Formats: sequence, C-alpha cells, structure tokens
Amino acid sequence: MRVINFFILFFLSACSNFNEGKKISSYYNIDSLLNSQIIILPNSNDLQKEVTWNSKSEKSNFSPQNFDWKKELNVFNQIDINQVSNKSLYEVLSKDNLIEYKKLADEEGIITIEITFDSNDKPKSIVAYGIKKNFLFNSYRNYNLYFDSIGNLTNYLFEDKQIRIFNDTLLYKVYGNIIW
Repeated sequence: MRVINFFILFFLSACSNFNEGKKISSYYNIDSLLNSQIIILPNSNDLQKEVTWNSKSEKSNFSPQNFDWKKELNVFNQIDINQVSNKSLYEVLSKDNLIEYKKLADEEGIITIEITFDSNDKPKSIVAYGIKKNFLFNSYRNYNLYFDSIGNLTNYLFEDKQIRIFNDTLLYKVYGNIIW
C-alpha cells in the first residue's frame, strides 16, 4: 500500500510541475514589466480613465491606491508572446532603441509588437497589434503603453474593433492617464 501511495504522490507532483514549463524568455518579458507596474501604480496620484463603447463615452477619476491594477492591466498580458507555442513564430528586428516583433504568418494572434527604449534602456512605449477571429466576429486590437523617464506607466490605451457576422461594427476603447 505504501508503494502505491508513493507512486500516486510522485505522479501528482510530476503533473503539478507540467504547467510551469509553458513560459519561455526568448522575447521581451512584458509580463514581468506589467507585474512591476502593478506594484508601483498605487503610489501614483490620480487615474483619469475614459471608456468608449461605439459613440458613447464616459470619463472618470479614480484613486490609484484603491484601484485593482491587476484587473485593469490584464488585457495587456495578451501581448506577452513568451509562450512555447510562439518560440519560432516571430521575426525580431532590433535597431537603435527599437525592438520589433513581427509574426511570420499574420492571420491571428499578436501580429506586431514595437518596443521603444530610452537612452537608459527603459521602455518608453510598447505598441502592439493583434487579430482574434471566431465564427461570430473578427476582432482587431491595438495595445499601447507609455512610460516616463523613470520607467513608470503614464498612459495606456486598448482599442478593440469588432466586425461581426452581420457586418456591423463595434468599437470599444479604454484610455487611462496616470498622474504621478
């Protein structure tokens, strides 16, 4: 009976580590950058946010100390391409203070990412474009993150333009301005 319990325990521990190997670090680690921003953003002074749904827009101010930054920036985790399945799917172009990732076959997923760095190798901006398709709609997404000279996130923009099966278009946009 002990032997069976040992094998069951061994098997379960081996399976629990299986999911940890899905990340690679071949590309710029946007996930770590976002996690570091989530830690420091509660120290900012103000968040001015605008959400647009088609032609309707709503502006609000939020206290950064009580704001769920992880939830707010979650959509930008989609541009982290450090998954094993993406290992050879992107061409990497590096020139001066710019790194650009271009998907070799651009039918779906994150198509391009451009990261601009300042003279201290801190990101100034990250601009990405992605496409998501399913039988109900095609979604064309723009992701923009902007940073100050210290490396703090100052602005973010997420746009999602969906063209649905009946050829009607839905535009969703979230813009955030962070005051330090």
